[in-house]
Amino acid sequence: MTLSRIESQKLDNVSALLMNAEEMDFPDGSFDLALCGFMGWDYCYDFVLGEFTGPDTRMQEIHRVLRCGGRVGFSIWERQEDIEWLEAILNWHFPSLAPDADRKAGDVRREMVYSRESAKGYVQILRRTGFRDIEIVSETADCVHTGKEAKEAWWEQMRMVGWDDVFEKVVSLGSERLQRFKESVFKSLDRQMRTDGIHFAKSVSFVFGTK
Repeated sequence: MTLSRIESQKLDNVSALLMNAEEMDFPDGSFDLALCGFMGWDYCYDFVLGEFTGPDTRMQEIHRVLRCGGRVGFSIWERQEDIEWLEAILNWHFPSLAPDADRKAGDVRREMVYSRESAKGYVQILRRTGFRDIEIVSETADCVHTGKEAKEAWWEQMRMVGWDDVFEKVVSLGSERLQRFKESVFKSLDRQMRTDGIHFAKSVSFVFGTK
């Protein structure tokens, strides 16, 4: 999609490159600004316990490719009400699929679809790498699905944001289970329905730092 938009808009000063975020093929100090959207940092940091679980090679690389005085910005999900709501219903219907079902003693809670991160955690991550002048901006939006097919549109959005794998696990328990689960979810969606559609809140934080 990115490449097609670059071509359709005939942008000759833009390029799209695929590479490893932990070992980028750029010289030191190549950029004034680095943006990272919803990438996820739970590979090396436990946002529940507020501590590192391994080396943070990604942030080190971002710091390396930025010029002195360069800025980095992150966008993270603080909360997605619809995903948490759906996860609660799934756990009630299928306890064996719950993220905690096979948790070992001492393990933190695993999330079903998205990692619940926090701006506070990213402040610690940025500071550890050497970033300064850290700023946080948080926003909450009321997301609405409207129209006669609002429930179907919402269901399809859930599939697109990561629930397809979960739904396949439901099907593995019996081919008819997913349809029954969907019917139950749609009935429960009536509680989220207002005159203009289905409402769910989503909260995002933007965290910025300077090298």
